Amino acid sequence: MKKFLSLTLVAMMLLTTLMLTSCDAVMEMLKQYIPGLDSGVRYTVTEAEWNAAFKMENYTAESKITSDGETSISTYKFTKDGYYLKSDYVETFYVFKGETCYLLEEGANGMVATWAGSVESHNIIKQLISGEEFSDFKYDESKKAYVLEENESMGEQTIYGTMELRFENGVLVNVTITLTMGSNKLVMENAISNVGTTVVDIPKYTMGE
Repeated sequence: MKKFLSLTLVAMMLLTTLMLTSCDAVMEMLKQYIPGLDSGVRYTVTEAEWNAAFKMENYTAESKITSDGETSISTYKFTKDGYYLKSDYVETFYVFKGETCYLLEEGANGMVATWAGSVESHNIIKQLISGEEFSDFKYDESKKAYVLEENESMGEQTIYGTMELRFENGVLVNVTITLTMGSNKLVMENAISNVGTTVVDIPKYTMGE
């Protein structure tokens, strides 16, 4: 309700000033109420914005993996308290307690939380970039993306890997990883959305032993 009232107030202010104010001035005013809002799409980011993007707590990630013409899609909805995962094979919840992550499973008396590693290991964005740093990537103006290319030899074959990261107004919106070896090609595209607004309704549960 408070958020709705705040947005209503902003709308009223806009209506009363629109006839007397330039578009740029209106955008400057809106920036006071909506952090990160820009007057246009900004594809490059500062190193500080880069680091903040990979520490996001609330976001939705749709992960699409395509290999040999077959595509599978998984949806992750993350919050600071846990996350929800839905794919072709599973639909489940995870909960965070301190630095530990627990998987919620159906037990005899309802949902039971069992150990599932560290919270850090479940951050999909950090997993995707595999610890790479801001300086490892080069910004490609034609692609409007930060690009990292790495090749690795495996016997007589070479795996060609490309990672592309796209930002809009300082917010990470897409991570695409492409791996090619001979005629085999694997594409992992992850669309990031609902940053800061994602809601996960985690079921009630008891802690396992």
